[in-house]
Amino acid sequence: MAGWLFHRLKILPDNAPQTLNGLIINLFLPAITLRHTVEMPVHAAYLLPVLSAWLVFGGACLFFWASRRWTQFDRSTLGALMVTAGISSISFVGFPIFEMLYGAEGLQMGIMMSLCGTFLVCSTAGIAIVEIYTDTTGLVNWKNILKSMFRFPPFAVFCIAFGLRCVGYHHSVLVVDFLQKLGSPMNVIALFSIGFQSDFSWNNKGHIKALRWGLFYKLIIAPLLVWTVYIVLLKQRGTS
Repeated sequence: MAGWLFHRLKILPDNAPQTLNGLIINLFLPAITLRHTVEMPVHAAYLLPVLSAWLVFGGACLFFWASRRWTQFDRSTLGALMVTAGISSISFVGFPIFEMLYGAEGLQMGIMMSLCGTFLVCSTAGIAIVEIYTDTTGLVNWKNILKSMFRFPPFAVFCIAFGLRCVGYHHSVLVVDFLQKLGSPMNVIALFSIGFQSDFSWNNKGHIKALRWGLFYKLIIAPLLVWTVYIVLLKQRGTS
């Protein structure tokens, strides 16, 4: 609400979110990632939440491809729906919620879900879908995709931190305290930035049909898909 009010009252310039998001991506998120990844217990329980991002994205691609006869969307709209309905951003809003509900362990899970799940989906398969559905050649430049992945500061720091963890490194109390303070503004700044960018007025009525289909998948089909695979099928096979 504070971010929305600051935007409406013109207290900050319109490009303020660019600066705030730059701080989040280049400073706060790397600090949080380095703080928690080194101390993160790695076990099979982390695998299913990470894979859920790939499951939801794969389901979106299949759902919108199969529904193209009824929706009659053009190629660019189909690609946009696959990406926007199939990929979620769980760091800006998700990290505060994970930490609030589940503490440090929940935040560790969120980091894994974000950087090994949604980020990898977005930066590989997501970009590939965009290029396939918007480029007339249909070619995917995997070299540029891989370069952009490792240039993303939180993911680069995650890889370094995971490597440190594998060789037995542990943070000292001083380092933990420093990283905790460095990353602590992230929750407030991230939610403020989202509020600042929120615009509840929408004049483009031509996209209502696509919006309905996208929300139908994201809010109904995707949760049902995860529930069916993880709760019904896996539990029937005795997988915890």
